[in-house]
Amino acid sequence: MVVLVRLILAVALVSFLLVLMPAAIVAATVMAAMARVAAAVVTTVVTAIARVATAIVTTVARVAAAAVTSVVTAIARVATAVVAAIVSAIVTTVVAAIVTTVVAAIAAAVVTTVAAAVVTTVVAAVVTTVVAAIAAAVVTAIAAAVATTVTAAITATVTAAITTTVTATITTTVTAAITTTVTAAITTTVTAAITATVAAAITTTVTAAITATVTAAIATAITAAIATTVTAAIATTVTAAVAIIADRPLTTMIVQSLDIDADEIIEKTIDGS
Repeated sequence: MVVLVRLILAVALVSFLLVLMPAAIVAATVMAAMARVAAAVVTTVVTAIARVATAIVTTVARVAAAAVTSVVTAIARVATAVVAAIVSAIVTTVVAAIVTTVVAAIAAAVVTTVAAAVVTTVVAAVVTTVVAAIAAAVVTAIAAAVATTVTAAITATVTAAITTTVTATITTTVTAAITTTVTAAITTTVTAAITATVAAAITTTVTAAITATVTAAIATAITAAIATTVTAAIATTVTAAVAIIADRPLTTMIVQSLDIDADEIIEKTIDGS
């Protein structure tokens, strides 16, 4: 239990430092620490192995195999919980900020110009970059912390009787198991979150743009149709009126009945005065 608690604290500390410090600083610090620990461990192990290697190798192999199985099982459970918490926090903050700023700024231009091509390119680039960066940083940190903790625990348990071959086998097995579990968890969670958020933002923006465009087009078409119909009706009415007025006998008859100078009215009507 003590080893498991130390492992959880180490993983949480490294994960927290990854959020605050650049990957380069973390990598440099971890590599320096691992180099110092490795130098001390190698000196101690080589001295001990030189005295008891022949008698202990078979026993160490059996003990190491059992220890690796137990440690890997415990680490897998702890890593799953830790990764879920880390990914949840990262998705909530990083992805929300990226979607809110990048997608909102790009959506307006994308909808009116080349929506399909730009959205595909931007989403692919964002997903690839974010997932690759998060996966690389988290996997590197957790693998480094776990490798250090496991090496220290095994060294204390087997009384410094680990050979070069056994150490390499344990490191390879643990690293591969952690890398596979963490990578799968991060890829699935981050991809699902980014896909759902980006799809919702794009759907809302495109729907609003299409609605506005269709509404404007309908209003323009209706206005044009009304203008055409009214203009035609007015022209027809005016033409009929002018024809009636131009019919001199009919006009004369109407004017005489009203006791008006017909010639004057007709001349003014024809002249447009």
